Amino acid sequence: MIQMSGYQKLTIDMKKILIVEDDLVMQSLYEDMLTSEGFIVDKASSGTEADGKLADETYDLVLMDVLLPGMNGVELLKKVKADKSHRNTNSRMLLLTALDDERIANNALQHGAAGYLLKFKMDPGQVLSKVKEELVN
Repeated sequence: MIQMSGYQKLTIDMKKILIVEDDLVMQSLYEDMLTSEGFIVDKASSGTEADGKLADETYDLVLMDVLLPGMNGVELLKKVKADKSHRNTNSRMLLLTALDDERIANNALQHGAAGYLLKFKMDPGQVLSKVKEELVN
């Protein structure tokens, strides 16, 4: 940790995050928040686009919506985690959604999601804290 202006800031060491969000306002909000904290951020607006990026690049963490065009977030999670040779099998994957469905949440967690976060219960600062927590563990 580095002490800065009266608070502690996580030492990021150039961690790379993929944001998968079809709402461009939310995508931009999370991108700005994460880049201002020193993360390298890539983004995708659909499950299909994210699938391509995950095949080409390695990410430390994926912050992903559930309801996405092309391929939903749970389907993409299952695809990546099921293939042990996939370059992102060991990447932390956080699902961030407005979909408050216990069955879907349990399914995602059973298939390797690091968390199932509800957008309406978390402000951006709480999401940032969860991202940092996942990258430290």
